Amino acid sequence: MQLFLSTGLIAVIVLWGLLAPASLGASSDCALAAITRNFGWLYLWIVLGLVLLAVVLAFSRYGDLKLGD
Repeated sequence: MQLFLSTGLIAVIVLWGLLAPASLGASSDCALAAITRNFGWLYLWIVLGLVLLAVVLAFSRYGDLKLGD
């Protein structure tokens, strides 16, 4: 069920972009502006947390863990 829902949603967005690219562009720009205005602080905190996590892992006992050949 989830596969059909996801496929359908993607197909609708692709068709929208093919039939009315200016409208999709304007809607995408509006959505990006709203997300950036309302959740920009969250994005910055998440990035900071991930960088700090990478530094902590690098200097912990897992920093010497070999990931490949």
